[in-house]
Amino acid sequence: MLKKLTFDLETGKTEIKTLVEDACVEFPVINMNYVGYKNRFVYMPKQMKTLPSDPKGHDNMFNDSLIKYDFENEKIMGQIDYGTAKTSGEVFF
Repeated sequence: MLKKLTFDLETGKTEIKTLVEDACVEFPVINMNYVGYKNRFVYMPKQMKTLPSDPKGHDNMFNDSLIKYDFENEKIMGQIDYGTAKTSGEVFF
């Protein structure tokens, strides 16, 4: 699940909005060349819903794909599936 938190420092109001509800994602990141600037895209690994049928894939399986999310249009722009018995950790550029 991906959520957006908005804090209004003048009024103290806090808003929480769910952006992605049907996928369990971990540690969204931006391209580090754009730290400090407004970013349109975020990249994050998606966790597996079930273990793969191949027994070789049962050890250390965690993420099964990479998602690119567009904050401007508030939608998933793409997903790269890793395939059977493959996984990843956090996304880095």
